[in-house]
Amino acid sequence: MPRNQTTLTELARLGFAELSEASERLEMLGTPDLVPLFASAADPDQALRLLVRLRESAPGQLAALLADESAAGRLIQVLGASSGLGEFFERRPDQLSALAEPLTAPLSAAEYEADLLAAVAASAAMRPGLLCACAIAANWPGSPRGISCRAIRWSPSPSSPRP
Repeated sequence: MPRNQTTLTELARLGFAELSEASERLEMLGTPDLVPLFASAADPDQALRLLVRLRESAPGQLAALLADESAAGRLIQVLGASSGLGEFFERRPDQLSALAEPLTAPLSAAEYEADLLAAVAASAAMRPGLLCACAIAANWPGSPRGISCRAIRWSPSPSSPRP
């Protein structure tokens, strides 16, 4: 009893709300060194649920990312912040590699635009109408710039420049 209670107490300190479920899921993952990384997730329960789902759908890609503690931390932060990105990574596990390296600074507006247009051009071969729609969205006055998977990787630290 005391061992399980201590584990649940530690999970509560890390921000988990679904303590029993979190304990079971962490046991399923079998990676106790990841547990402290959940403290930096906006929603540790969501991050853990999505991480378990990714392990089922993309074990190879996930294992490669979890082998590096920094990359694992970035993944847990992203999964805790957005269930939509977690579902995206389930559908496109090859994109998990985007979290392998940290961004040291945000991209410039020109880099964001080039990144977006390159992504649109790559998918235009499969869906020609997409190029027109995305090009319009990218150049529409007042539209947000820099919508790309790379944008989620930048995590500011106290020494990082502000965007």
